[in-house]
Amino acid sequence: MHENGPISIVLTDKGCISDISLYAFDNTIDGKKTDLSGFGVDFVNFVELKCISKNQKLKILVDGLQVFSFDIPSISSKIIGLSIRFEGGGSVQGIELKNSKGIVYNSNFKVNVSYK
Repeated sequence: MHENGPISIVLTDKGCISDISLYAFDNTIDGKKTDLSGFGVDFVNFVELKCISKNQKLKILVDGLQVFSFDIPSISSKIIGLSIRFEGGGSVQGIELKNSKGIVYNSNFKVNVSYK
């Protein structure tokens, strides 16, 4: 979430890609009209999602691969929140926010999972 509105990014099972949409900076990207296959993932393992804002572009990376980008309006906008939603179960391993000077927020989640 930023001062001028939300950025909505959806990850989905690989077979449901045409059902999703992206939203950022007053742009809606429909999965039925645009190839959003990079947002189709295997939820067996954690997925790394990155949003990088630099040089008036917002780049979205999934597991290290750029899957989409948006032009950013020249109006400066601060981050004001973060909303993570799941349809069904889900978990977050960590959240990190950085700027050009370094890390400004790190969730420091401690995940200890053991299976017997």
